[in-house]
Amino acid sequence: MTGSARCAAQEREILPRRGEGRPRFRTPARACPPGLYFISGNFPLAPMQGRSRGAKGTRSFKEIIGTFPKLLRELRSSEAFTCPEINTAAPEAGIYVFYDEYDHPLYVGRTDRMHERLREHSLPSSTHTSATFAFLLAKEIVAGNDAIDIHMPRKDLERDPRFKSLYTLAKKRVSKMKMRAIEIPDPVDQTLFEVYAALELKAPYNDWENH
Repeated sequence: MTGSARCAAQEREILPRRGEGRPRFRTPARACPPGLYFISGNFPLAPMQGRSRGAKGTRSFKEIIGTFPKLLRELRSSEAFTCPEINTAAPEAGIYVFYDEYDHPLYVGRTDRMHERLREHSLPSSTHTSATFAFLLAKEIVAGNDAIDIHMPRKDLERDPRFKSLYTLAKKRVSKMKMRAIEIPDPVDQTLFEVYAALELKAPYNDWENH
């Protein structure tokens, strides 16, 4: 926390009423509950975010990422599977990777509901928020077509009949791809490892831009 952090020993000022030039009174802030911090008074904030808490205890960032090389080796060496094998081959939560027919990694994702999420990537009814990878594949196809503005908002682009047909074909392509997955239930580990794996595997379709 910065120098503005306050806890039990800090007094807080009550803002003056309109027209008053001085605070009405000062009162000591209540004692901080374990793991909470206060800024300029009795306003609780979340615990410090530099460490991951949970079943594994308190771990530093360095400790978390120190496990990633081993996890990546396990992911790379795991058995590939296809859509019909999702229920038996994929874990419930963790990181997944889509591969092309030459076993090149294309896209890395994370989820707490692996079976449903993998299917969403290729469902005909899925939109750009759920079939994200297929959407990116379709955008690549039309990138050189001046008749379709790929820079328009995603929700508008997927309504364009010309783009929609290519989007459908991309979903079909994704449905035939091989996948690999590794179980990582912790949300902090998932978040960090998704970026790590995408960069290490050089997955070309992971998009880190805000939309």
